[in-house]
Amino acid sequence: MMLRLDEYVDRDLSPRERRRVEAHLTRCLGCATQFQFEAILLSLIRERLRRIDVPHDLLANVLRRLAAEG
Repeated sequence: MMLRLDEYVDRDLSPRERRRVEAHLTRCLGCATQFQFEAILLSLIRERLRRIDVPHDLLANVLRRLAAEG
């Protein structure tokens, strides 16, 4: 179920699979605790990333380097 939990946190499950995980979370304290931890951690990371200023030419630089390696 842990693999499903990771996919659930990442929102990579079909509606049917998502319902199965949600049902499991109501019965399994260990998984529910792990899910809560991961969800909070991801939320904090996403919030932090929104505050990071990136150079205006970052995308162009990445694309140029990828093309050079390609």
